[in-house]
Amino acid sequence: ESVFYIESGVEFDFCINETVDTSVRVIADTAPGMGVGICSAEASNFFTIGFVPDLPCQVAVDLSCFIEDGNERINCKDIPMPEDQEDCIKEVVYATIITNVGEKRKTILSLDRTRDGDAADLIGLLNKRDLSPGEFAVAREEGQVLDFCQQRLVTTTVEVESEAFGVGQLECFEQATLVFSIAITCDVSVTAECFADPSRDFSVPCSDFNPFESDSLMIGCEHVHKYVYTITNTGPGDEVIESLVVTRDGLTNNILE
Repeated sequence: ESVFYIESGVEFDFCINETVDTSVRVIADTAPGMGVGICSAEASNFFTIGFVPDLPCQVAVDLSCFIEDGNERINCKDIPMPEDQEDCIKEVVYATIITNVGEKRKTILSLDRTRDGDAADLIGLLNKRDLSPGEFAVAREEGQVLDFCQQRLVTTTVEVESEAFGVGQLECFEQATLVFSIAITCDVSVTAECFADPSRDFSVPCSDFNPFESDSLMIGCEHVHKYVYTITNTGPGDEVIESLVVTRDGLTNNILE
């Protein structure tokens, strides 16, 4: 079953060049107040206003967690609760992949990781720091231990700083967040969509909206957008949505409050 939440009246100035990045995190619970059936999911939506060029030092960051069993990799979120207590503790691998998605050579300046309040510098784990266009670097955190019998959420965030060759002192920052639940039957997903142009009943995706086009009835700089967040219960039982937290331009708001 899915439910929809609408965030309306979001205004943007189309006379200012910027990239609008919105992230949303939903927390659900199968047993409200008990603290044992909590799960979480995240989604993001971004679009460009005006003519903002891609920064030449940008990179793409991917974060994953898995168990290596021979030649097989099992995603941490897909590992069921062990039947025997002696099988609870397992070693996992966290892998961060940084890809040069631009047309210039890049240098990775820093790679910082935060997990459940613990911070670490992972720059020394990278197999390379200078990346030609299309190349990627990998940092593996091996020997990490998780208790797959203890119900909880595991949240990991990595932040990457990079610069491009021949572009002066321009530096870019990118991050990725991985959230998964352990030994929890609750499972939920969320999507974030943005729509523009009230003159066409908000039928235009924000990434396609240009108020200065001839087929748009909207003129001027200030325009109202609408966000639609879809939350789906993908688990086996009933779930209660505890919060829906939206972050945009550094501001965070629980739109259920």
